[in-house]
Amino acid sequence: VLNLEGFWRHSLCTGVAAKHIARKRGVDAKLQEEYFAAGLLHDIGKIPLNNYLPDVYIQALELADRDHRPLYAAEEHVLGMSHAEVGLLVAQAWKLDSGIAETIANHHAAASYRGQHRDLVFTVGAANTFATTLGIGYSGDRHPDPIPQVIFDALAISWDDLEQIEEHIAAEIEKAQGFLQVSR
Repeated sequence: VLNLEGFWRHSLCTGVAAKHIARKRGVDAKLQEEYFAAGLLHDIGKIPLNNYLPDVYIQALELADRDHRPLYAAEEHVLGMSHAEVGLLVAQAWKLDSGIAETIANHHAAASYRGQHRDLVFTVGAANTFATTLGIGYSGDRHPDPIPQVIFDALAISWDDLEQIEEHIAAEIEKAQGFLQVSR
């Protein structure tokens, strides 16, 4: 099953990275918290899959590791749906705003997303891959798809830009350690 402390640490890292990317790109300060919230919640669909289908979810986690494929692809193969699809159902049940809901639903298909929240979806998609690559926390996904060039181009950032915010991310996650204690 998914290690929940590792899951929340990954989620925090994604939220913090998304907010830093938004800040670096000059996104209005009032909107930066939405980037953080979308990053924090992007993988929320993994919780019900992990809690209500633990035996089957373990199969998806094992398949992703064994075949070196992204977890969402293994989930689709084993379960017929991904955590992004389940996450959208959670977002709708919680009545989250459309930007966060669409980000949850599309963070693994960001490059093909054409809706009105493109910047948010692209930013969280990039932040998620960056957080997974850094290995901060555990998302259950050891083999993410690379960030597509179209996302780098649209956000006008590079991998080097992401690496420059790495130490800021680590410091903010340490400050947020109290949140991880509450989530146990």
